[in-house]
Amino acid sequence: MKIPLKIALIKQWKVKMLEVLKLITAGESHGEKLTGILEGMPANLKISYERLKDYLKRRSKFKGRSKRQKLEEDEFKITSGVENGITTGAPIACEIENKSKTKPIKPVYVPRPGHADFSGFLKYGFNDIRPVMERASARETAMRTLLGGIASELPISLGVKLFGFTQRIGDMEDEEKEILEYDEEFEKIRNSSDFYFIDKEKDKEAQEILKRAYEKKETLGGAVCVYAFNVPPGLGSYVHFEKRIDLKIAGVMLSIPSVKGIEIGSAIEISKKYGKETVDEIFIEGNKIKRKTNYQGGIEGGMTDGNPIKVKLYIKPIPTQLKPVNSVNLKEKKEEKTKYLRSDVCVVPAVSVIAEVFLGLILCDAILQKFGSDNFYEIREGYKNYLQKIRWV
Repeated sequence: MKIPLKIALIKQWKVKMLEVLKLITAGESHGEKLTGILEGMPANLKISYERLKDYLKRRSKFKGRSKRQKLEEDEFKITSGVENGITTGAPIACEIENKSKTKPIKPVYVPRPGHADFSGFLKYGFNDIRPVMERASARETAMRTLLGGIASELPISLGVKLFGFTQRIGDMEDEEKEILEYDEEFEKIRNSSDFYFIDKEKDKEAQEILKRAYEKKETLGGAVCVYAFNVPPGLGSYVHFEKRIDLKIAGVMLSIPSVKGIEIGSAIEISKKYGKETVDEIFIEGNKIKRKTNYQGGIEGGMTDGNPIKVKLYIKPIPTQLKPVNSVNLKEKKEEKTKYLRSDVCVVPAVSVIAEVFLGLILCDAILQKFGSDNFYEIREGYKNYLQKIRWV
């Protein structure tokens, strides 16, 4: 049967964040457990369980989290697709048990502004807002952090360095360091910081801001940066708009709850300048092609350009309020104040961890697209050959 052109074009224009990989999660905030499946990973890739544990720990254990995060240990199980720490090529299934499983029975009819409550209730025709609250909860990102961490093992195994950190909390001065090379020292500083800064002096200031927020019964937003170093040029594509790697990075980053904005490279700053001041000029230095700046954030024309990928995310304050705010009772059709539910005061550092593994997830998918997706040894060989071919770059 001949497919009408219009329908064919719609199918062709369907945008996917992942081309090779498939990722799905299931579970509720206070359900029995979170479940996830990552499909499309190659066989023979070694998985670092310690690194995965570290991602989950960094996501949940920092100042500003709710009491729940002291309860949740985020211990995970990989139940298929990995044997003796090595991927088999089969779908990878994972579980994270919820320690906090008590679901309040009383229905909720008053949506919290800023959450999915209002629109989700109307969209799905529920008689209670709780199903929306349970699934829309950022608790789901624990599983996506785990699956993204597994996917990140591929670029890491090929020499890519992923590095996320907190850049700002609340109304702190918005200073920014331009990092052109991976530095182990930055990682040590971040890991010793209470808020994952790469400048320990910011810890004291953030602590004061957090204290004021607690006193005012308020919540805080901020900004994070995430880098990928040692990424070769040519991942992504300019050929079709939906294959641009910056589109895919933006899509997956904006899927993180509370992320309201994204900047690649120095987009905001260079938007105020002349063009000549904003291009990353190319030089030859010691038989190698070099760039002295990274205004474009490692991406030109929808492809990686060999510079570090730099992404900055802007995070809104958690909309759950300790103080009641105006809303409506959707059952009784009258105005009503919101009721307080347990909440974090600040989740900005958590976003830096989630963004780090999500960048690894997109790079993993892009590498599988370019170098094959069955066997890690073959992928590694193709990757090495490509680097050899462009070695002067």
